[in-house]
Amino acid sequence: MPVPLPALEQVLEEIHLERRASLRDWQELRIHREQRSHHYLFPDEAGKDLERLSRVHSSWTPIAREALGRILLLQSVTERSARAAVSSPTFGLWTYEIYLSFPREGYFRDYSDILDDAPICQWGSIERILARTPAVTSICLHTASDSNHAIDVLTRLLSSVLHTFKELRSLRLYSDVNHGPGTGRLHLDVKEIPELFIALQNCPHFEFLALRNLLPCYAFVSDERIKRPRDTITLRMPRYIWLPNSPPDPQAICNLVGESTPLTGRAHNLAEFIRSICNTPTEITERNVVSMGNCMTYASLRFDLATKQFTINAARIATPPNYPPPDLRPENFPQPEWCEDMKFLDIYSTFNVLHTLYPYPSLKFLRIFFSSSQMAPPFRLVDEVGWFIESLPLALEVLDVNFYWEVPKENRILPLEMHAEIDELVASVPTYRCPRLKLLLVKLDGVSELFRTTEPLTQLIEACEKQRVPLVLHKPEFGIRHGFDNHNEEELNRIAKFENHLLSL
Repeated sequence: MPVPLPALEQVLEEIHLERRASLRDWQELRIHREQRSHHYLFPDEAGKDLERLSRVHSSWTPIAREALGRILLLQSVTERSARAAVSSPTFGLWTYEIYLSFPREGYFRDYSDILDDAPICQWGSIERILARTPAVTSICLHTASDSNHAIDVLTRLLSSVLHTFKELRSLRLYSDVNHGPGTGRLHLDVKEIPELFIALQNCPHFEFLALRNLLPCYAFVSDERIKRPRDTITLRMPRYIWLPNSPPDPQAICNLVGESTPLTGRAHNLAEFIRSICNTPTEITERNVVSMGNCMTYASLRFDLATKQFTINAARIATPPNYPPPDLRPENFPQPEWCEDMKFLDIYSTFNVLHTLYPYPSLKFLRIFFSSSQMAPPFRLVDEVGWFIESLPLALEVLDVNFYWEVPKENRILPLEMHAEIDELVASVPTYRCPRLKLLLVKLDGVSELFRTTEPLTQLIEACEKQRVPLVLHKPEFGIRHGFDNHNEEELNRIAKFENHLLSL
């Protein structure tokens, strides 16, 4: 007896939703990073199920194939695979999502393959595929390369066809080139890609842009006093360097990226928002300048229909681990105004950088490596910890904080009374600072090893027990846990990870 079409459609819809969720996991979660970076393919088990269902019976073929074709999935794109996809009947007007993934050059067997499969060669076939899918609402472009298939090169190529997608709402531009503390690639180059914003002018419904290891801007400003990172030999850690006979000017950082006046609509607003990020400094010294744009390794930007403005709702920021010379910013230096709507933040930060970003009243998730001012005496360390605690918003639900005292280890001797003072400060977080707190992770080994031994955080432990807030001390995964018995531990482990919150964006 044949399966009724309504029942089949329901099954296909459930498989499609499962496939879509699995693909998002693959794109976002760091646990898949090594696989994405080394040309492993997305397993796509749900897609294989749809393919099998399309072969069960001839009456099922068109409807199952259409369900499969709702997502155009091209992985480890080569000219050969792109040409094969051009002739596939699976994709068409019913395709709403596109995922294009380009491999490392090491994926190819020899140098001739790299030449044959250079992006410019592949793109002709890809354009023919995209021409058949004008109803697309979401595109994810991914690469693990920093040369032939670099994310900025691919973004420029994609921009040449974006204007044809009148229904486009979401764009993800992802690179898995390694950045972050300990990798030697802590900073990013901000890329001048005006064609991206020009193309988005023709996408009237565009509302979401996610960026990983890429921050495109509309236009740089030419300043004869500053040498840009792309012009220096220190590309592994780009800084804007003051040229000889050019006295440092703190105001120059406010105009590293220029206005996007020729643009209109949402594209103009997006370009201006990114401009404000790039023109926010993390440091200004007598030798150089570092822009926040060089430190933001992930950003999620969304258009707010109520305010008609783009806002940032999630970010990962990695500032330099070593402290610069004294900062030259005057006290009245303008503060950024782009953190007010941010909900999820993962930051490797020094005290002065976090002070620059403040306020952030909408944060629900904060994971932070919080480093004191360099060579801060004990009283200043306590003051900075106190400032950090007071800066926390009422909306905060998850706090994962690793405090670090920026002094030589042999000088890391905190008076006993200050152990109690810090304990009291941190205990105020679950008590009244953050009434919505669902999970608290605290590490203070980098301030004093006594917090593990003779000076345990008794006030903090008691406060969390009283407020029924689960607490992890010392290490996120293998630390001492308190108050987990009456909670869903699997759910707590889920909300403890920054990437899991990105799946809801």
